[in-house]
Amino acid sequence: FNQQVTDPLLRSRWMETGTMLLLVIGAAFAAGWLVDLIFLPLRRKIYQAKWFSSWTRFGGVIGWLGLSLAPVITFLAVALLVIDYHEPTKLARYIVMTVVYALAVLRLVRVFSRFFLAPRVPSLRFLPISTEVAETVQNWVTWFGAVMVFGFFTAEIAKTVKVPVAAVTGFTNLVALTVVGMTIGLIVRKRSAISLFIRGDLSAARAHGSLIDSMRLWLARTWHALAITYLVVGYIVTMLGAGGGFAIMQQGTIGTLLALFGMRLSFYWVTKLAYKKQDPEVSSGLYRTVLRILFKMLTGVLGTAAILASWGVDVSAIASSAWGQRVMGSAFSIASTILIVVFIYELMRAAIERNLNKRDANGRVIQANSRARTILPMVQKAAVIILGVIAVLVTLAELGINIAPLLAGAGVLGVAVGFGSQTLIKDFLTGLSIILEDNLAVGDSVIIEDCKGVVENLSIRTVRIRDVNGSLHILPFSAITVITNESKIFAYALMDIGVSYDSDLDMAITVLNKTGEEMLALPEFKDIILDKIEVFGVESLGDSSVVIRSRIKTKAGSQGIVRRGFLLRIKRAFDAAGVDIPYPTVMHVTRPPAMTSSPAVSPAADVGDEG
Repeated sequence: FNQQVTDPLLRSRWMETGTMLLLVIGAAFAAGWLVDLIFLPLRRKIYQAKWFSSWTRFGGVIGWLGLSLAPVITFLAVALLVIDYHEPTKLARYIVMTVVYALAVLRLVRVFSRFFLAPRVPSLRFLPISTEVAETVQNWVTWFGAVMVFGFFTAEIAKTVKVPVAAVTGFTNLVALTVVGMTIGLIVRKRSAISLFIRGDLSAARAHGSLIDSMRLWLARTWHALAITYLVVGYIVTMLGAGGGFAIMQQGTIGTLLALFGMRLSFYWVTKLAYKKQDPEVSSGLYRTVLRILFKMLTGVLGTAAILASWGVDVSAIASSAWGQRVMGSAFSIASTILIVVFIYELMRAAIERNLNKRDANGRVIQANSRARTILPMVQKAAVIILGVIAVLVTLAELGINIAPLLAGAGVLGVAVGFGSQTLIKDFLTGLSIILEDNLAVGDSVIIEDCKGVVENLSIRTVRIRDVNGSLHILPFSAITVITNESKIFAYALMDIGVSYDSDLDMAITVLNKTGEEMLALPEFKDIILDKIEVFGVESLGDSSVVIRSRIKTKAGSQGIVRRGFLLRIKRAFDAAGVDIPYPTVMHVTRPPAMTSSPAVSPAADVGDEG
């Protein structure tokens, strides 16, 4: 130090360096402040803007980042221009540029921390944290960055000006001790908040639950002690060990934390990027879920590689080794196979969904025919099974498992299952023939083995029928001998209507024809009635009525609607035309008492008459 002060040449160099440093830093700061002041209104507009979607908000954040980086770039540019203009000595240039780079790095740390945390503008914050937490993290990042950046660049300047190694080492240890002390202070201050975060919704009552719950509760209680012990022991061991040990430990720790933070952030963003279906009737498919899983796996692999690299492991050597190439090749083959299988399935699913959910010009869903609603879902399920088996076999083969014995064993097992499950196979084959012959379809009105109702579902071995009472009947295909399908092509609404014996039959038949023709013109019936009413005439002579049979041809499955509508209207028409519909009546006749002195009263006689 005495030599630096007493030697005129050295003293003049330091004077030149100090003057140049003040001039460069002052000019660079002034230029950066001026640019910052110019862009301030634009940044305020971004702060005050309302963002209605994640993409527009992301665009706003990118715009803010560009406006915030402009002063830093201006700072560096002006500093370089001033240095080049004055052409200082090599030593002065190195010292000034080192200080300029230190200030620029510190400003970049602050800008990017504000970019991720957005402590002043919650609307631009992508991380799920509160404003208080964002401000706290911002302040601590700034302080840690200042100590570490200036400590590193100061040590570099000291080495350049030939400061003794012992002094540089002591200064580096002092900076490391400062960082450790600041970290311990942060741990103590945020001990309770982080404990609550680790604990989550767990309570002490679940301490003896699962192993993971017990470990979480224990970690929530002791994490601060473990962290402080790690820092103190690591610092002491590094100080007593070989040179550069603390730097490696610090690099590994910071790299691990950053990698874990990046992985967690990626997982959060992937979870938030959920697909919003336009049509609730259409399934969202598999490829989004598969891509999300593959992306998480890739993120985990890259994060693990980053952690290993931060601790000094040569990841590139591992990847280039024969074992690494084998693992990477197998992983790529498995991933590509899964993507191809999912792509094929998605193409098939999209075609099936498009066929089953067609829409008209007004956007209303056009119901697909019953055959499509029956066969296409079964084809989709079969495709899932086949493609899944292919993906599993390829995965096993890439993992080094010989699948030939598995295929042979599967064949033998299939034969054994075939002998032991003949009824199941009979159900499957019978159902397959019934479906291929189009004897049954979802939505058909059928009568099967005393069960009458609507076909609700067809599987590979059973048919599900829902009757009018809401009861669900499940019948295996092998038990079906006769199928009465009321929903094929067309149907008839058959009506046997009785009129009294003293009614005008010609008038009754005329009213039946007229009522059927009127129904054919009504809006609610004109699309489901296929032909005019057919009145066959007198079907039978009953005990109290003359039965007239008629029928109306309808669309398949609509015969019940037409029959109920016709009966309602024919009752009103018969009442208006004076045609009687007989029904049982009871007439009570009471005889007057005989004119005699006897107190006895003759019993009443009930005479029944049906008309």
